[in-house]
Amino acid sequence: MIRQATQTDAEAIERFLVTVPDSSMILRSNLRAGGFEYSGQPYQGTYVASFEGSEVTGVACHAWNGNIVLQAPKNAPELAKRVLEVSKRELEGFIGTWEQVEACRLAFGFAESEFNLLAREVLMSVRVAEIAAVSGVRLAALTDLEQLVKWGVEFDREALFEETPPAEWRANFERGIAAKRWFVLEENGVLLAMGAFNARTPDAVQLGGIYTPPEGRNRGAARRLVAGMLRLSNVERGVLFAKDPAAIRSYLAVGFRECGNYGLAFLK
Repeated sequence: MIRQATQTDAEAIERFLVTVPDSSMILRSNLRAGGFEYSGQPYQGTYVASFEGSEVTGVACHAWNGNIVLQAPKNAPELAKRVLEVSKRELEGFIGTWEQVEACRLAFGFAESEFNLLAREVLMSVRVAEIAAVSGVRLAALTDLEQLVKWGVEFDREALFEETPPAEWRANFERGIAAKRWFVLEENGVLLAMGAFNARTPDAVQLGGIYTPPEGRNRGAARRLVAGMLRLSNVERGVLFAKDPAAIRSYLAVGFRECGNYGLAFLK
């Protein structure tokens, strides 16, 4: 059975999601931040789930930003189509394990050329206790805003092949700084890199938006930033996904290990 999920399903959904924790971070985090009611606010979404008896076997969320976030090993396309019927909103893309994202792309009949970004990434995780201490990493502050907005625009252009207006990034950073999600690496008063917790649960954080400007690369900045963020996280485990070989090498050097794959598919 597939139906819209509500607050009464929260415990059953959590029981299911924790069986695949590393690839469920966004769903688990967004449910904590936004709940099941949808009014268009960040981290909110419309949810559907599949059930076998009282147990959940799959979840799909049509998030506030138009992306469908998936954890549905058996029936991702069916859940994706159903959540669109319920939400009655436009589709912007798919996020989930690569197999689920690709299954949805094919089921919806989208050609690869219809996506601004269609990426299979390496999913990685680490126990925070294994991370060595580093210096120079701190929470981002409003005084960092101008530099962060500039980097945000560059990050989107380079990593996601899209142009996000600076005003949107400014709002993103203001919201994220207030929520203590954004971090910077600073040395001698100069900012070298930025990154965020783009998902958080009681036991783990998912890192994203890791960016070092071109002039500061190949100097270990990303490695130091990620290690410092994890040391400040107060959780047991860190998760991220990456496709750039140099970035993957950096994360392996920190202590991350490959634990699967992840897919990002954003329509033009």
